[in-house]
Amino acid sequence: MRRRMVAAIAAALFMTVGGPARAEDCHRAMAQADMDSCAEQDFENADTALNLTYQALQERLDDHGRAALRSAELAWIRWRDAECGSRTLHSEGGTIRPVELAECRADLTKARTDQLHNELACQTGSNTCIHD
Repeated sequence: MRRRMVAAIAAALFMTVGGPARAEDCHRAMAQADMDSCAEQDFENADTALNLTYQALQERLDDHGRAALRSAELAWIRWRDAECGSRTLHSEGGTIRPVELAECRADLTKARTDQLHNELACQTGSNTCIHD
């Protein structure tokens, strides 16, 4: 069951990334608009993975657990956005700020996905439960 879920998440991510050509284009991006677009796409991919993991975890929880997770997730989103705003204050008003914001949001979202994935492993009976 867990392998099927992980495979589904991986397939969804590959489809949203657009394959290797897109990654290569982003690696070479020189124009600010291209860098903005690539950074935003990286965040969107991270957000997709987060949402898939969140939904899978929600399916494993009872009503009380789902409500608690939803509350925690809403608080986490507010924190992530405020944290990234704070981390990028130095570039406020600059053309690099959208890239820095998207990169920060992507990094924190990937870390949150790892946390939820670990919790999902705990819910599915894995012996590798580690709570941060």
